[in-house]
Amino acid sequence: MNYVLSFVFNPALTRVLLIKKNRPASLAGRWNGIGGKIEQDEQPIDAAHRELFEEAGIRSELLPLIDVELNAESTIFCFYGTAAEFDDYATVTDELVRPAGLGTLHQLPLDVDASWLIQLGVANLKGSHVRQGKIFIH
Repeated sequence: MNYVLSFVFNPALTRVLLIKKNRPASLAGRWNGIGGKIEQDEQPIDAAHRELFEEAGIRSELLPLIDVELNAESTIFCFYGTAAEFDDYATVTDELVRPAGLGTLHQLPLDVDASWLIQLGVANLKGSHVRQGKIFIH
């Protein structure tokens, strides 16, 4: 099973849209980017756009950030971008969506990888482009 995860920032790059996860159990109560499972025959970028709209009610231009290979059968495709309609977000599912100031992220129980992925996304948006790559977590 493959997944997508997106970090969407306001145009000023001072806030990121996060979702408080209810599932899976290992993420329950933690804040993370917005994402979910890639459906059969769906491209990762299309899944990222779909999940963003289904879970937060907004659209964004998304760019590939990094691919995280969890095992031989499972990869998380990570994306980042900005949204002009950032403040029009909504909690659409049973998982709470809200923006967080980049200076206050340390106060939130973030998913273990969310912090560095957010920093990588901001760096890319500010022009310190890091070449897209892949990491392996086995």
